[in-house]
Amino acid sequence: MFARLVRRQPLTAFCAAAVCCAAAVGGGAHADDLCTHDAGGGPLQQPGLNCPYCAADDDVWRWRLLPSSLLFKPYVAGVKAARMAGVINHVEGGRMGETTLDGSLGARIGVVRFGQDGPDGDGWQLDIEAAAFPRLNADEEMDVDATDFRAGVPLSYRSGGTAFTFGYDHISTHVGDEFLVRNPTFERVNYSRDALLFGVRQDLSPELTAYAEAAYAFYRDGGSAPWALQFGAEYFDEISPGTGGPVAAANVQLREEYDFAGRFITVVGWQFREPETGRLLRFAAQYDAGKSPYYELFGENETAIGLGVFYDY
Repeated sequence: MFARLVRRQPLTAFCAAAVCCAAAVGGGAHADDLCTHDAGGGPLQQPGLNCPYCAADDDVWRWRLLPSSLLFKPYVAGVKAARMAGVINHVEGGRMGETTLDGSLGARIGVVRFGQDGPDGDGWQLDIEAAAFPRLNADEEMDVDATDFRAGVPLSYRSGGTAFTFGYDHISTHVGDEFLVRNPTFERVNYSRDALLFGVRQDLSPELTAYAEAAYAFYRDGGSAPWALQFGAEYFDEISPGTGGPVAAANVQLREEYDFAGRFITVVGWQFREPETGRLLRFAAQYDAGKSPYYELFGENETAIGLGVFYDY
């Protein structure tokens, strides 16, 4: 492969070889410094910008606008994780039907990064995230019984196998018109919270990750209490990028308004990972039990088991 590169792209080969040699002898040279002039001495590009021919630029710390990957991924089994998803559930308890379609319509995306490139790079990154979480009642002609909303602006930092996130997080909830018609005595609550959130992820092995998160609400309404906690673990054994591999995850959410009771979620399925961006496509079964994940049903218990498709940016 390198011989073909030399015949077809001599400048490319020279640039790649120079980077490798500099790293081998500990010279500390960057791809940006080695790739600023062509063979004739003319400028190839402005100094300080990455060389488009050098793969080693992935390891260079620099500003990167709209990065295509995240340094802190949404939790696989997380409650109210911003992603694209749809889960067909059989629900016991609650009052929103026995068969539901629970969705997540949103994403967490990068705005700017200072650091290395790629989903496993080190650095700082500012993200935005937002999602709507509708519940459609299949027993009532797919009425929209409730929709929760989440939005946030998190700042993340990653170094090796450890990643942190900190930022602003908002959650609010709304009940559907058809649900109110079917339940005329239902007392709606104006549940909402604006919180500061801190989370940490730790890779325990290439396949296993553990995490924990705490959120303190400085503004709250509708019965919301200051503290919400969640923690869990994720396992993903990728056989190959083309075939994906098995995935399993568990999450526990604890909320102060329920005296730190909450909800347990477990996910088991098959997952595919795009190597350049780290985006995830997952087909999985999901089981969750405890307090309703729809905060309009304040304090009600329900158990759900279902099958779903999940896509994480």
